[in-house]
Amino acid sequence: MTNTSAPNRALTEASRYTIATTRSRDGALELRYSVYLPKGEAKQFVVFLNGRSEFLEKYTYVADDLDLPAHTGFLTWDHRGQGASGGTRATVDSYDSYADDAKQIIDLVVGDRPYVLMSHSMGSLISLYGALTGRIKPKAMVLSSPLLGLPNKPVPPVIGRPLAALLSVCGLGSVSSGVSALEATPFEHNDLTHDIGRYQAIVASKYRLPSPTFGWGHATFKALSTCFDPAKLATLTIPTLVLTAGEESVVNPDATRSWVQIAAAHAKAEVQISTFQGARHELLSEVPQHYKAAVAAMKQWFKGHLSGTEAK
Repeated sequence: MTNTSAPNRALTEASRYTIATTRSRDGALELRYSVYLPKGEAKQFVVFLNGRSEFLEKYTYVADDLDLPAHTGFLTWDHRGQGASGGTRATVDSYDSYADDAKQIIDLVVGDRPYVLMSHSMGSLISLYGALTGRIKPKAMVLSSPLLGLPNKPVPPVIGRPLAALLSVCGLGSVSSGVSALEATPFEHNDLTHDIGRYQAIVASKYRLPSPTFGWGHATFKALSTCFDPAKLATLTIPTLVLTAGEESVVNPDATRSWVQIAAAHAKAEVQISTFQGARHELLSEVPQHYKAAVAAMKQWFKGHLSGTEAK
């Protein structure tokens, strides 16, 4: 298992990675993606959707640590507006745009081959929204520290939701919300990880984003409404595992547990939750104890859904 305190290996130095770009479906911007290729032909894939403000280079170690079965590729990308992809920073018009990008890149790289999906934070909301709107169809999903509710601080959602909607309707959706000033938080008080090496790498990233805009907030609240809709959840046929941190404060852990209860009652597939006590939001950037446990849970969940693994 990779030492999670070591600096990230650069993608360009990993010979099994291929980095490429494609234009968004409407041609408006460029999207950067990477593929981790097996030694032989890729017959199946693990697709990874990272979170808000994240980028390809942050998770170069994950594909190796998953111990992927033979003939399994690993696909990930920079969401529009972050990393080296195009688009206005820290904002989005609708999660339909994120989901359309996901469908386009998966169709381009994976095609009709089977795949499973793993995701983190905002990437989990994109994944779930994409699945419930029929854009993506993985054989199984893992939602790690999913953005299924915004935290109650600094502005409770009961106020933030109508405020974001009002400002967006008034043409002020591009205004910064002023929250999530990562660079202003010393390690001792950070909400992301107990791993100082990983935290320093996150803070030092050249792809740091400004605070999310009210337009992003408005789009996020709308996507959450879809994902909590019992009628939509009744169409969920993808086995889904939710991983949550015991010391979660970046997203709302109560909302995560509430979603699992609603989804388990309505979905046509298994929905489970696993909590990692003592861990913070960034389960895949945590100290080895929590990171290895999260990776092991993902591997176990994907058994039987990837050829080359045995069913439970």
